[in-house]
Amino acid sequence: MKMKCPQCQTENPEGARFCMECGLALEKHAEACPVCGTVNMPDAKFCMGCGLNLEENLKTNINKKV
Repeated sequence: MKMKCPQCQTENPEGARFCMECGLALEKHAEACPVCGTVNMPDAKFCMGCGLNLEENLKTNINKKV
């Protein structure tokens, strides 16, 4: 699965650690699922490992902090 760079939007190949266009470290921007620990792409809406809705989980966690 390709990873889109959050800085320049370049599609990078699977396994890329740095963006081939701007050099941004891509691993820092990946998120681990709070349920199963699978590392998902920054723009993933659902966890690739367990199907958790990552957008809803993020909204819930933000509301708890406020």
